[in-house]
Amino acid sequence: FDVGYNDLPTRGDIRPVLQISCLGHALHAFVNDVYI
Repeated sequence: FDVGYNDLPTRGDIRPVLQISCLGHALHAFVNDVYI
């Protein structure tokens, strides 16, 4: 999948953190602990 700048939450005081975990056949992505 393609994650663009506009897909990430924006706040002036924090930088987005992208976490991707791939376990078996499932892919889970979180940005600042928000599931996308």
